[in-house]
Amino acid sequence: MPWQPAPQVALPPDPASEPMPKALRVVLVLLFVNLALSILTAVLSYVLRDQLLDYQLAHMNLTEYQRETTRDIVRQTMIIRVVSIAVVAVLYLWLANRLIRGKRWAYLRSLWLGGAGLVGLGILAVTTRYPLWMHVEQGVQAVILVCLLIALTRPEVRDRFRKVRY
Repeated sequence: MPWQPAPQVALPPDPASEPMPKALRVVLVLLFVNLALSILTAVLSYVLRDQLLDYQLAHMNLTEYQRETTRDIVRQTMIIRVVSIAVVAVLYLWLANRLIRGKRWAYLRSLWLGGAGLVGLGILAVTTRYPLWMHVEQGVQAVILVCLLIALTRPEVRDRFRKVRY
């Protein structure tokens, strides 16, 4: 039997070379609205840190010693929050770039980010004493994350990031 060449195989198009679908633009907008809301809250939390600390401490049953120790711990977590939001901002930019390029792992991370964000907001809402404006912000952020998850699971977005099998 003579040798025969393998048939030609057409590779699927590279998602980065295709025009970005409107549904993916919605995903990117939701990602950045969520980030902007996080940045705004972090900045306001830092600017209003003393009032927030007083509010949180007033809603805890603590001795004077515990109050001062807790004040120091909560103040440090506020600073950590501002720094972590700055790091997250850089990661969001990187993630958005990879989504535009059609990277499947970026799509999966975005799904994870939406789910983990909702769980985190739920835990914060139940376990932490915040003023009403912060609970409202967390509610808005939860709605944005739900919208993000819905946008990520739309067929045109899922198809762009489908698993490629050769």
